Amino acid sequence: MRPQRILDQLHRTLMRGVRSPTWLMLITLAIAVVGATTHVAALAEGASTASHAELRPVALAVVAARVELRTWPLIVEASGPVAAWEEASIGTLVGGLRVIALGANVGDVVKRGAVLVRFDTDSLASEEAGLRAEWAQAQAQAARADADAARAKQLEGGGAISDQDALQYRTQADTARAQMAVSAARLAGKRLQIKQAVIVAPDDGVVSARSVSVGAVSPAGQELYRLIRRQRLEWRGELTAAQIAQIRPGQIARLRLPDGSSAVAHMRQTAPGMNPQTRLGTAYADIDAGSTARPGMFASARIELPSAPARVVPATSVLVRDGRSVVALLDESSSVVSVRIRTVVTGRRLGSEVEIVDGLKESDRIVKEGASFLGDGDAVRLITPAATVDKKG
Repeated sequence: MRPQRILDQLHRTLMRGVRSPTWLMLITLAIAVVGATTHVAALAEGASTASHAELRPVALAVVAARVELRTWPLIVEASGPVAAWEEASIGTLVGGLRVIALGANVGDVVKRGAVLVRFDTDSLASEEAGLRAEWAQAQAQAARADADAARAKQLEGGGAISDQDALQYRTQADTARAQMAVSAARLAGKRLQIKQAVIVAPDDGVVSARSVSVGAVSPAGQELYRLIRRQRLEWRGELTAAQIAQIRPGQIARLRLPDGSSAVAHMRQTAPGMNPQTRLGTAYADIDAGSTARPGMFASARIELPSAPARVVPATSVLVRDGRSVVALLDESSSVVSVRIRTVVTGRRLGSEVEIVDGLKESDRIVKEGASFLGDGDAVRLITPAATVDKKG
């Protein structure tokens, strides 16, 4: 029987005028029990109501962002070494000479014709003097032979000497002239060696290596210096076949150097073939002067191709879950705004925005920040960025 019906029955009994003490005691006890039961029921109902209120989901406040269409440059990312555009190897053509002076060290900037190495030419000068004397002697012998041949020719016409003697004089004159030419050639060769004993820079550039020291005796053909011609450096990017097909001369490549600085380079040409082991091709770019790039560095680069449209969203809205890029897509089709976790394919990045290649449309709205706290189907409450600032303040 419900507590309220018990109370009503007791009330009617009292109205009929029950006067027995026993009945009065029983009625008082019943009223106390019914009151306690009613109080317990009220408490239980209140606890149930509070429990249901606690289980009711609370909507998370989020800021929305819309997918926007932008025009972005296409970017090809690659890496490769920095090297000298052309490195000249400077050696000696004269062997067995001692170095007496050096004109440059590693890192020095030199001009075309600047003296780099001087060799001791005392021995060459002595040999030149001997060859000069031999040449003078050959000249004198040639002059005497010519005179004898001329007299023999005159005597031959008068019949004073035989034809055989006249031929012998002419032969001696020819031989003397040939010997004089040989002496002249040997003298010229020795003078050339003396000239080659002074090594000069073949072009403007910067010295990249030196392998000689004062006092050393260098054999012929030994490398003495290496020179980066015109201080020109190039970046040799390693690209896939698909990437290298998009490279054109004049495109800009922005290099990121190991020291944290950057450099600008301009694409010059691509190699005609691909590496059969790595399946990569090489693209060459001239690095602008004034950077901190050095030969031997390994640098990554972003090569800028012609611009193309891109669907972009804030980078903070893209999360990585289970190895996939996802966003929280807003579902505003009903009175309660909820989210749907959508897998997307990302592309280029520029500043604080990222390109969405697949997974979203231009009209879609997503959660800009805080999507990491949301699950599929969660209810959210949209606020403006200004409201967020006021709330924080």
